[in-house]
Amino acid sequence: MEKKQLLLDDFTHGDLSRYEKNTTFVRTYQLAISDTHVKGGKSLQLSYHFGGWTAGNGAMYIIFKDNLITKSRPLKLGMWVHGDGKSPWLRAVIVDGEGQRKTINLTDGNIDWFGWKYVDAPLDATWPLPFTLEKIYAVEIDKSLVGNADYKGDIYFQQIRFVYIDDEDLTGPTFHHVYPKENVMYRRAFVLSVQVSDDKSGVDPTTIRMLVNGKLVKHAYDANERIVSYHFRDLDEGLLHIMITAKDKAGNISLPGVDKKLWIDLSPDTKSPVISQMTPTQYEICYTTTPRITFHAIDEQSGIDENDITITLNGERLHVTYDEKTGWGYSLPEKKLRDGEHVLRITAQDRAGNTCSPIERRFFIREIQAPINTENFRIAVIPDTHAVAYAAFVFQHIANEDVSFVMHMGDMVDAGINEEYEQFIKATSLLQNKRLLAVAGNHEAFQGNLDLFMSHFGSPTYHLEYGNTLFIVLHSAYDQSMSQSDATQLHYVATLLARTNKKSIVIATHVPVKDTFGTAHEMEQEDAGKFKNLLRDFKQKNQDVSITVLFGHLHVLNMWEQDGVHYVITGNAAPKGYVTKERGNIHGYGILHITPSGITYEFKPFVMGLEIFTKHAAAMNYFKIKQGEKLRLHVRGYFQMLDVQYDVDLIDFPAITMKWKSSHEHIASVDMCGVLYAKEKGTTQVTVSIVGKTTTATIEVM
Repeated sequence: MEKKQLLLDDFTHGDLSRYEKNTTFVRTYQLAISDTHVKGGKSLQLSYHFGGWTAGNGAMYIIFKDNLITKSRPLKLGMWVHGDGKSPWLRAVIVDGEGQRKTINLTDGNIDWFGWKYVDAPLDATWPLPFTLEKIYAVEIDKSLVGNADYKGDIYFQQIRFVYIDDEDLTGPTFHHVYPKENVMYRRAFVLSVQVSDDKSGVDPTTIRMLVNGKLVKHAYDANERIVSYHFRDLDEGLLHIMITAKDKAGNISLPGVDKKLWIDLSPDTKSPVISQMTPTQYEICYTTTPRITFHAIDEQSGIDENDITITLNGERLHVTYDEKTGWGYSLPEKKLRDGEHVLRITAQDRAGNTCSPIERRFFIREIQAPINTENFRIAVIPDTHAVAYAAFVFQHIANEDVSFVMHMGDMVDAGINEEYEQFIKATSLLQNKRLLAVAGNHEAFQGNLDLFMSHFGSPTYHLEYGNTLFIVLHSAYDQSMSQSDATQLHYVATLLARTNKKSIVIATHVPVKDTFGTAHEMEQEDAGKFKNLLRDFKQKNQDVSITVLFGHLHVLNMWEQDGVHYVITGNAAPKGYVTKERGNIHGYGILHITPSGITYEFKPFVMGLEIFTKHAAAMNYFKIKQGEKLRLHVRGYFQMLDVQYDVDLIDFPAITMKWKSSHEHIASVDMCGVLYAKEKGTTQVTVSIVGKTTTATIEVM
């Protein structure tokens, strides 16, 4: 009979020495074997407060010393977790058969339930076996809690397992998309709605219960849409306490249910709308002649109509696009702006007639000089650097490149503090007056906002027409999501694509649309799907337009094509990485080549030396081959970037330019992929060059 699961740890041994902590980020957490909060036997308790949270995200690790391994392929990693309603996001790290660390999410966000709940996460069927559970960790990303000793909690773990046959229903229904999201409602009547789902036995509609201030009410349930709703009417001012629970057909109850407190406020609206996060910022220098005017406008009580937002640029009113749900909006100039100073003014009126004071910004256009050949130019691309020393190292190399400007893919800083920004800005002098365009990364937003980024670099969302190319920079720094970062961005991209007549389009954003390495460094999938579909549809109608999308974040060199669109994760230039060197965690920078035939991405690795080898020969730089045979040559690159040193085979990275040459082509020739063809007996010298570094191998044809 096939085994259903492999129990990895139930903690009944009572031996705490089997676990280690890593207190790099949070010092103030403890582990203990508990007899109390258990679901059969003992549990592992993680107790914490954030008084000792001093760096990075608030990660607290449980590292398993035992070899918790499976050689059979599991479908999931599962465990029981006792929650306190507020503890951090849970993740785990699996090491696969190639030594790759795979990060998986056990929860979608913070622990929002009380009591015991079974949680699990699927394991990718393409990962090579065996699997080893290395660690579980809880990570808090709310930076307002840094150093807060009063914020404390306990998490308990029990019956950690690999699941081979997933036929046991252990979890109850889950609730999603509660509307209204807010905790205050300014109307006497509204419809509350929430989606409920259960992916195993299904929701039992007869068990759905809704209480309002402790009284059972008769809700509506749409089984097709799986929506629970209730129409509130003729409300008085005061508090509504709404609780909804449900069970699945196996009898499991929802954990958590809906527990929402909603204040009904019927007082007159006397408050004006609030406008924030406006760009261009005051006295910002914009390198584009059509700067995107971005703002966030909120009026909680009566709301704002799009037509009641007024934006003027140099006295002329602009069309406004506004998403009232999220508060994000933008405008675009009707015509190109000249170099020099420009005046931007914005005001908004809510539906009650309250008008906010106008906000005025003065900014400057300083257009980047057009390329001599509008169809043939180069752009330097810098992957994540995190530390100023690593950024300076890259700048020194790029200073010698003939490029029109430089684009940094985000994560210029690590902790997102002003000292880091100032050091980075100072280091840009090494670029020798080359313009630097910045992409906002999640580490720029590490303090919970992009205020410092915008004060130094301006808007995180913008576009630039340069030569025959449209460059679009998008913001995905918050929650790995475009919509959470600015919900109007896809509308903005669609608008730009509809207007452009450029034959090359480059889009840059920090977070990749997919992570095939299992490290959880990928865009929120609904956003990624909409973004890819938008580009697919445009490409289908414009086959002659080249589209390349650039990403950072994953610290890896990786390229693929989908629906005619080319996607590039641009490499690594930081002191840390998430995958092995062999899979693309290699250091260097990129050159984007814009030519009449399209767009190509060339990666320039920081190699100090090279060596030719083959997979089946022990010798280096000397090989024997029989006449008429062929042999694949490999190139080992020896890297050094400050404290980072390693060697790795470079042959399978097409973005790295390798120049091969044989001294006697009639004896043996070598193609651009390093494949050697033995033609006649004799000896020849084969040379390969990468970024100015050269090595030679002797080939003897027998």
